[in-house]
Amino acid sequence: MEKRYQVFISSTYTDLKDARQEVSQALLRAHCFPAGMELFPATDIEQFEYIKSVIRDSDYYVIVSAGRYGSIHPERQLSYTELEYDYAVEVGVPIIRLLHSDPFNDLRGEQIESTDQGREKLRAFRDKMQASRLVRHWASKEQLGAEIVFALLDMQKSHPRDGWVPGSQSFDPETFKELDRLRKENAQLLRNSSSKEDVPLERFLEQFSGEINCRIFEKRNGERLTAPMKSIELPRVVFTKSDFVQIFLYALLDGPLQRNLERYVELEVLRHLNLPSSKAEANEPERVYYQCKIEPGCVSAAMDVCMHQSIVHFSAPAADLVGHPERFVQLTPKGERMVRGHRAAHFLNSAD
Repeated sequence: MEKRYQVFISSTYTDLKDARQEVSQALLRAHCFPAGMELFPATDIEQFEYIKSVIRDSDYYVIVSAGRYGSIHPERQLSYTELEYDYAVEVGVPIIRLLHSDPFNDLRGEQIESTDQGREKLRAFRDKMQASRLVRHWASKEQLGAEIVFALLDMQKSHPRDGWVPGSQSFDPETFKELDRLRKENAQLLRNSSSKEDVPLERFLEQFSGEINCRIFEKRNGERLTAPMKSIELPRVVFTKSDFVQIFLYALLDGPLQRNLERYVELEVLRHLNLPSSKAEANEPERVYYQCKIEPGCVSAAMDVCMHQSIVHFSAPAADLVGHPERFVQLTPKGERMVRGHRAAHFLNSAD
């Protein structure tokens, strides 16, 4: 099945127009969709907020850096290019870094920062990017086409992404029939369970035994705002399977529709541990937050068991379930009563 990927291209604008064109053409030849400031230049705060949503929706992020630092955000005092980069790091979009090999000696005139302050900010930004091992260097725009293609091939192997699939390839008739059968079966189970007395969530969770490991990563800024972010893996957190399924159900109760289910369960794990999950939640001045990675298959296993017992169900037609059925999993009325009742009882007990 052929996939195409959306790739966000970030750079300073006026000095790298030709370089960006070279990268865009190479991405188009590689059957990717380039996205970047040609469509929405980041020149103000409101526009930058929109760009963040485009970065989140992209499969990969490419930054092309040469001798200019770029326009400065009036409140953050960092360039929009650096803020785009920091945001891609924060939300976990895989990054391809294409840095000019020696801008301070090779570039002249309008191609290089003219002030000491501008050069210092550029050096600090380059140091931040070069702290990663995934960096490629270039000296002429003609090199960029080959560099981006090779880097993208490597990234697709090391960091596979969902990508986009043409509608004609998204499913075959047999897949559609099977999904439709499962949906009808689930609806029948839901109808059969509606007449049965609800059981407390605690009793439902008694059937689960064993443990699940979660990897927790501490993300910490350096002493300076421009310093590279440090990522430290903490000792693994072990949950009983019953506790994990409870966390999974709480994530369904509070999460939005059509979300990345595994990501919301990971966020619910961090909430359960009272750990901030983003820079926005991090306490100053340490600016520390955390990320969580769950053992592969744990979320889908919890989903299967809960669906079999009519605690969750699919909320969309079978045609919409192809590719990412977990995005349409919701609590059934029975499941919602169980989880809300459990949370209310827990709240009352804690108040006492």
